Amino acid sequence: MNNIKAHTGSALRGLRTARSVSQREVAQAAGLTQAAVSLWERGDTSPRVDQLVAVLDALGSNLEEFGRELQAHRRLDMEDMKDGGSHPEGAAP
Repeated sequence: MNNIKAHTGSALRGLRTARSVSQREVAQAAGLTQAAVSLWERGDTSPRVDQLVAVLDALGSNLEEFGRELQAHRRLDMEDMKDGGSHPEGAAP
């Protein structure tokens, strides 16, 4: 995984699963569709800033925490590239 969409998706999935919230629950709380959340988490598309903030609010999170999660997933990806791919995609660091 070596692009911003994929890293963004992994970071969102990490925040959501750490809180044991389903895609459907976060989508409803943020006023979005579950399909949109799924597309973002898969790295197929990226949310607009207002959508990202709505999801983070629904998760009880913020841009600062998201930034830390994003960095952690990017760091994990770099380590994975160095050691030949031993980390499963989406695994938390």
